[in-house]
Amino acid sequence: MAAMRSCLVLVALLTAGPVSGLSAEVGTEDVSVAAVQKVIQMLGDMSAKCKEEKKNEEIAMAEFGVWCTSEQATLEKNIEQAAEEIELLTASIEKLTVEAKVLGEEIKKLQSDVASYEAEKKAKTIQRAKDHAAFVAEAADYGESLDALDRAIQVLMARSADGVADSKNAASADTVLLQLAGGQVACTGKGYGCFIPWHVRR
Repeated sequence: MAAMRSCLVLVALLTAGPVSGLSAEVGTEDVSVAAVQKVIQMLGDMSAKCKEEKKNEEIAMAEFGVWCTSEQATLEKNIEQAAEEIELLTASIEKLTVEAKVLGEEIKKLQSDVASYEAEKKAKTIQRAKDHAAFVAEAADYGESLDALDRAIQVLMARSADGVADSKNAASADTVLLQLAGGQVACTGKGYGCFIPWHVRR
């Protein structure tokens, strides 16, 4: 189309001179036949060239139309597939959003339970440490008591073997038992009247 417009402008420029010359010299019969023929020839060439360009443009337009039709079908199919994918993804997003909310609530509950368990564990650990210390102290006390009792039994057996009968010797033996027991065994002072206090026996 641009070439066609250029040709038309050129024709107009070429014909402008002779036409104005003719109008100026009407009646002189000086019109150049060669110039007119040249213009006619140029117009014919331009016409042929314009027809060829028109044909080429029609072919290109037809090819472009076929391409557009093919691409339109492909594009419509792609749009349909994309719409289906969007619908599926939207449903998946909604489902995952609900699941994430539920899991978030479960996580909060588990975190609360863990904090509670940690506090309970800490308290029980402290209590176990106290209980262990008390057990160790009590076990040591029992050990001392049992050791004192063993020594007291040995003294009683030795006194029985020696045939101690008088109260003075018995009192002396009771004193020895009391000293061996480390204060854990009390004696009445009357013969074999030694006994283990209740807090030691239990």
